[in-house]
Amino acid sequence: MAALVEGRVDPDDYIRFRLTNRFDKLVQSLHTAHTQPEEDESVGAIEKMFESQIDKYEKVKEKTGSEAEAKLAVLADQIGVDIEKAPAEEKQSLLNLLGRSKWVQFFKKQK
Repeated sequence: MAALVEGRVDPDDYIRFRLTNRFDKLVQSLHTAHTQPEEDESVGAIEKMFESQIDKYEKVKEKTGSEAEAKLAVLADQIGVDIEKAPAEEKQSLLNLLGRSKWVQFFKKQK
């Protein structure tokens, strides 16, 4: 008789146990779906983008010897313009415009 009394399951406890198990499985699936590998991929893509921009800057600066032209090449690359195909007068106009930038003026004062 004591074994039957001890083996009796409270219906509320049973329902709570089943809901907790389902909730745990749901949370686990959400956790595995949204773990860090996706974040790492986006961070890796951003790093690659910056590395390519730094490479572009260094190549153009080495080729032309001008920091302004190197900055212009990176800016043009960011907006999807092939600066190599632009006529010299357009490049000069863009360099003049870039020279008026608040950021360029700020960095000139810092040096």
